[in-house]
Amino acid sequence: MKVFAHRGFSGKYPENTMLAFKKAAEVGCYGIELDVQLTKDDEIVIMHDETIDRTTSGTGYIRDYMYRELCLVDCYGKFEGEYEFQRIPTLREYLTWVKDTGLVTNIELKNSALFQKFLHHLSGILYLLYMVDLDLIQCICRNVLCCLLQITNT
Repeated sequence: MKVFAHRGFSGKYPENTMLAFKKAAEVGCYGIELDVQLTKDDEIVIMHDETIDRTTSGTGYIRDYMYRELCLVDCYGKFEGEYEFQRIPTLREYLTWVKDTGLVTNIELKNSALFQKFLHHLSGILYLLYMVDLDLIQCICRNVLCCLLQITNT
């Protein structure tokens, strides 16, 4: 059986944080499922909700924040006070870390309104880092992967 860590090891650590992802890898999961959103300055960040209200010390829509502003909120989620400060990670940060782990990554696009803009930025990250095989990236919707391949190959 192949086990994916949903938002990382989110049962024990703050969801969608580098801590949760690293702990999931330590316990031997097959892959990691994560969610992404786009900030006001077009940074792809890892966050399930469109707002930061439920999982951080802040409030508001991610799309209304510059990434540098989001770096100031703590992603403690339901674990307030249990762990050191956890910053909202970027997809670039995650992909840089995951490249040598052998883990499969399932990226869920949460905001369809920003779909094309997101794909453009994601393909740029993959191209610049040139370290992630596209067959290791699985998307919820096959059309997303096909579109990504099309953008990347142009």
